[in-house]
Amino acid sequence: MKLTLFSIFLALAVYAGAQHRQYYAGDDISTDSLLAIDDNAATVAIEARCAMPEAKEGFGEDDRWWGIAWNYVSPRNYDYVVIRPYNSDFGSIHDRRVMAVEYGSVTGGDAVVTLHETMESGVNMTKGFNSLLVEWGNGTVRVFVGSKGLKKVVEHHSALPSGGNCKLICGNTSLAIGSLVVECGEDKAKSLATTYEMEPLMRSITVSGDKREGTWQYLDRETDDSRARSGGSYSLAIVNNGTGYDLLYLGGARVNGAEWKPLMLKGTLIPTPFENHYNLIWYDSTMTLVEDESYATFSEEGILSLEFPLHKSRMRFYRNVDISL
Repeated sequence: MKLTLFSIFLALAVYAGAQHRQYYAGDDISTDSLLAIDDNAATVAIEARCAMPEAKEGFGEDDRWWGIAWNYVSPRNYDYVVIRPYNSDFGSIHDRRVMAVEYGSVTGGDAVVTLHETMESGVNMTKGFNSLLVEWGNGTVRVFVGSKGLKKVVEHHSALPSGGNCKLICGNTSLAIGSLVVECGEDKAKSLATTYEMEPLMRSITVSGDKREGTWQYLDRETDDSRARSGGSYSLAIVNNGTGYDLLYLGGARVNGAEWKPLMLKGTLIPTPFENHYNLIWYDSTMTLVEDESYATFSEEGILSLEFPLHKSRMRFYRNVDISL
């Protein structure tokens, strides 16, 4: 089995989030289709590949266009990016075929153009297919356009789509749709947030008769550095969740330390038929799920060992008060 280098406290991958992708072939979608966007996503990307069979050269800006709309409420209220081919000076020897890329919004039926850019190459100017990609992340929206490759045309400060719906839009033309992809990146930090509160939690585990509950401090580790690297010397709170135990992050992260907040879920212990032996679900420093054959044990001396055999790695914790199991 080939193993990728990962980080069990753990870190190597850049924190980005799992991707949820919806793919639609041209026959599966039309300009009447409304598509949902995950409001809890950390990143969003919408990519469409379409053509305008009726596009042709002529005087002035062509009234044939197509694009992507988001925050779509009605035909009179949405944000958009559209592409519109036109001739700069039809009939003149100086005439150029140009693709306009327009970014803006429609409110109450009135369009307000925020950015207007032009392209003179890398796109089909008449009836051929073009790809249009709009992606959001880290407070920025980027727009890419192209017939074969994609070129970034627009970069602008923008929040993520918040209206929950997107769709294809077009004007004064039929639209040949090749495909549409909507991809939302999971907000991992949000997905690992819990409802525990520090003060009542600490009061509860302090008086608990369950010797596994309590606060636990990093002791040491044994890792194969070709397979795993330390992301921190963690302290954890362990609390009975009714079916097993939640491992809650308290502190100590060096990798993605700004992302980890106290009482986020770091892992879960699932009981097995064997005393002091638990199956382990663990979230590494990049907040990626690690569960393949991982397990945890409590020793008679009160040491918690988290074992990652496929990665030839182990880390151990001790309880902050004396316990006898």
